[in-house]
Amino acid sequence: DPPTPDAIAQAARTPEQASQLWLAARLAATPDEPTERAFLDALAHRLSLPPPLVAELEKELARAAPAGA
Repeated sequence: DPPTPDAIAQAARTPEQASQLWLAARLAATPDEPTERAFLDALAHRLSLPPPLVAELEKELARAAPAGA
């Protein structure tokens, strides 16, 4: 079974680790899929990531994506 948002969140010891864990999950997920978006939203909540930070992390990923990806 894949890890739950709670299990992943328990690994975060600092806010930076929380952001990195969310980014890693986001890179592995397909956010257009409702279940995967729900997972990412639940993970952000469990990691105590505020919505503006999650939005900024999404923007960083978009900027880092190769052209045409």
